[in-house]
Amino acid sequence: MLAIWGARYRLEAEFRNIVTGAWLGGMLSQCPPAQYPQLDKLIGGDGGSKPAEPEKIDPKEAASNARAWGAWLRAGQRRAGKKKGG
Repeated sequence: MLAIWGARYRLEAEFRNIVTGAWLGGMLSQCPPAQYPQLDKLIGGDGGSKPAEPEKIDPKEAASNARAWGAWLRAGQRRAGKKKGG
């Protein structure tokens, strides 16, 4: 679950970065280069929002999820073995 959360967060962050870059490019193209703000003011981490914290999971629930995930993987391996041998 944590890996899925991390992948989703990474993709959302990449999307925000791409959109922010496109927006800044459009805005900066409308003013002379002498009026550009300093780069460190644009990309500095001052006042940014904190990233969301991962969901807290009960250790017993996490262990149960890990067992279920392992069983699912083993079942997939058995199915793949039947396809090769069949």
